[in-house]
Amino acid sequence: MRAGCWTLLLALFAALAACGEPAAPSTDPGGQTPDAPSSPDVDKSPTGEVCSIGEPNEDAYAVTGYDPETNSAVLVNGQIVTPAGKTIGTERFAWGVALSPDGQYAYVTNAEGQSLQAFDLSGETIVAVADPIRLPTGHGVAVTKDGQTVYVAGASAGVAHIFQWSGETFGKTGEIELYGYVASLALSADDQTLYAILSTQSALAKIPLPAGEPTKTQVGYYPYDVILDADGQTAYVSNWGGDSVSVVNTATMAVTAEVAVERHPEGMALAENDAYLVVANSDDDSLSVIDTATNGVTQTIPLDADNPEFLAWTPNAVAAHPSADAHRAFVASADHNAIEVLDTQNWTLLGSIPTAHYPTRLALSAEGDKIAVVNGKGFGARPGQKSGAGLYGVLQWLDAPADAVALEEYTWQVKQNTERAAGFFPNNECERLVPLPLNDNEKSVIEHVILVIKENKTYDELLGDLVGPEGDEWHDPALTVAWGERVTLEDGEVVNVTPNAHKIARTWVDMVNYYADSEVSLQGHMWATQADCNDYVEKGRFDRLTATGVEPITFAGGGSIFEHLDNHGVNFRNYGEVVNFGPRELAKWIDKIDLKYPYWSTGVTDVTKAREVIREWNLAVETGDERLFPPFIFIVLPNDHTVGGDAGMPKPQTMVADNDHGLGLLLDWLSHSPFWEKSILFAIQDDPQSGFGDHIDAHRSVCYVASPWIKRGYRSTVHYSMPSVFRTIELILDLPPINKNTLLAPPMADIFTDRKDAAVYDAEVPTMPYLYNPEAGQTAQEAKRWNWSTFDGHDGLGDHLYRCIMGDTPRPAYVKRIDD
Repeated sequence: MRAGCWTLLLALFAALAACGEPAAPSTDPGGQTPDAPSSPDVDKSPTGEVCSIGEPNEDAYAVTGYDPETNSAVLVNGQIVTPAGKTIGTERFAWGVALSPDGQYAYVTNAEGQSLQAFDLSGETIVAVADPIRLPTGHGVAVTKDGQTVYVAGASAGVAHIFQWSGETFGKTGEIELYGYVASLALSADDQTLYAILSTQSALAKIPLPAGEPTKTQVGYYPYDVILDADGQTAYVSNWGGDSVSVVNTATMAVTAEVAVERHPEGMALAENDAYLVVANSDDDSLSVIDTATNGVTQTIPLDADNPEFLAWTPNAVAAHPSADAHRAFVASADHNAIEVLDTQNWTLLGSIPTAHYPTRLALSAEGDKIAVVNGKGFGARPGQKSGAGLYGVLQWLDAPADAVALEEYTWQVKQNTERAAGFFPNNECERLVPLPLNDNEKSVIEHVILVIKENKTYDELLGDLVGPEGDEWHDPALTVAWGERVTLEDGEVVNVTPNAHKIARTWVDMVNYYADSEVSLQGHMWATQADCNDYVEKGRFDRLTATGVEPITFAGGGSIFEHLDNHGVNFRNYGEVVNFGPRELAKWIDKIDLKYPYWSTGVTDVTKAREVIREWNLAVETGDERLFPPFIFIVLPNDHTVGGDAGMPKPQTMVADNDHGLGLLLDWLSHSPFWEKSILFAIQDDPQSGFGDHIDAHRSVCYVASPWIKRGYRSTVHYSMPSVFRTIELILDLPPINKNTLLAPPMADIFTDRKDAAVYDAEVPTMPYLYNPEAGQTAQEAKRWNWSTFDGHDGLGDHLYRCIMGDTPRPAYVKRIDD
């Protein structure tokens, strides 16, 4: 047993784990949760009639996962991917690709996997060649004309790596010191000069080869990509943070023009014999077309002409056909899971090609008839993946569509994939007050929405013990040994760490098929405040380059939930969320925060935080001040994040119990208040990163919902994720979708009822004692390396927490988990 943290009784864990992996969940509709309480306090619907939501279609019950027979996957958001062509798995988060001059090999860089890989594309299947080379990599890969030398951007290593390629192996021959974050590379036509983007220096470097001294010039803020024109006299640099393109004379390295484009430009390509530059604006879902003769934007093309106001397709890479006569360019749209096909003569979008999840970079064959695309998140989880730190990528190799018919078929498939989850429920046609309005002529009886954000847990580690006497395929009590109802401490005492979590799920709804869209907290608080996470955060999180949710480059194009509410005249109150709120909006929204409530902090108990919220809520009742209990209330309760084994601080289970008690107190007050009959409370985790994991998917997490208008004792097996929470909130508050994620998300229709049950909720007090970490020991020493004042940057925290509680006991082999 490890010193530094107390542990559970290991025999219990070993006995449960010995039972093996639980059976895969069926796709049967939901039903009653075992031991669900009943209530006599049930009213008829507001109209005196009972009107039920139509049954979900069969797709609604699918769990996430990869199907090898169809080479497709169900993603956490309920959409599917069906990549065209041939595919092969890569290391984690592929984001750079280049082809050998003869088109036989693809060279792939992986951001999270920190590796370089080579693949042979010439056979019936794609074949990995040699072992991955482990080193920091950006998305830049440049290959000499003879195919023998490969230059690779070194990302946070501050170098450009130089490799020799033998056709079988990479041999590293050197590196070029550049300093700063090296993201992208471009090689001159004569192979004599290398150009490199230094993102953190806002600079472009020019390096004479083989070993000349770099020359640097300042470009726009936080550049992303660089490309050269055909004669190498001009370099174009997209400025990710500056919303512009810098035009650079390569002879003098002087910036000759700065062209304003739309939000967060990334990939670029020259088209029509270099007459035009096509720029992908990742947070505007558009393409800027720049006339290279005048350096003026001739037009801006929205990728979705039908719904241009709803953003979240994330175009981030462009490749143009090498022949100007073809009049074609291809655009990778990360969140559309597609390649958009652009006519560069008429500047119209012709259709889409299906990819795997989150395409990040494109490369065309010399003839332009084949496309290589790397997908950062692959199939959501690597085929056969049982555990690990993140999502594995996919390399895709396909023929460019031969004709309009082929492209039309691809486009239809992309539409089916993207809109799959939006079709889970049929619409109803009736004019009445309802809990969840699904049609324009309906109005919700609910007037107040409370959204509580908690930290870093999977479903199984919190509610895996919420299982009936016969067991079921949705729950795994072997993984609930740390935070469950019957947790055995080191001294043999059995305690209840999370009685309120379990009581809420039993009383109302046990959402067993709900997922977090994030992997880690840097993404999680973005998803929790804007139902989206932009491409900068997705790619920059591996090196934590800027302050997420504070630096403007991290803001998604659709804006935050706070902006969305404000723009539509819906009042709100924020307790503790700094992401997408402060300090940027403190002056604007100072009247919407409680200055006595701490921003993200584990130094104040969550019970204390909850009581501060309740203090204001009591004032709202006493004074009638609607600002203190507005239509939308956002509350951060973060102490279940814990501080690991940090010396002298509360032990992890003490902090999780404190968090559970805080949530229970909020719901207790709400249900006894005059607001109860017109209120609903949601509580979700910002992300699922974990030391204990889940037996179904590492993204599966918890969503608690409580209201007089929520079914009691119900188990929902419908597939939901974070955008569904926001879509449901939007419908209740009569808001339009904040972005495409909520536009295409299924509302949580099956959990509602129009038969009000206003029975109150009484909070439970966890029986977990208030214990403190020891001052010395291995886990106390490990915890010193982390800054506990922030919600992220704790690499390996999940594993650390696991060892704090379980010591050296191994996890079950089947566990799926994410640990940053």
